[in-house]
Amino acid sequence: MQTQDTQWKFINFKMAKRKAKENTVEDQAVIDELDELLLEFDNLVKKENTMANKLGKLAKVNESITINRYDNGWMVEVGGRDSDSDWKNCKILCNTEEEMLAVIQEWNSMEIDS
Repeated sequence: MQTQDTQWKFINFKMAKRKAKENTVEDQAVIDELDELLLEFDNLVKKENTMANKLGKLAKVNESITINRYDNGWMVEVGGRDSDSDWKNCKILCNTEEEMLAVIQEWNSMEIDS
């Protein structure tokens, strides 16, 4: 027969084992959430990097741009000169307002051709 003290140790051991299993499930849930956040962050960085260099072929930009609004988005037209001082024109189709604003911000940060 087991003594009262031995029974409590056995019960405590079983409960500790059960808690350890619960913690690993909770830990796995946290790990899964972190993985999802990391994927979302990577996608945002990739999207930002692709949108950030839409005017890359221009070294200098004109002081005005043209924005056309369509049913499914916008087209931003930016003119300027390339690194060889040749005239270039970029027409960028933007599906979202955020993409359009990113192109406008990029244009606004570039040197103006005077």
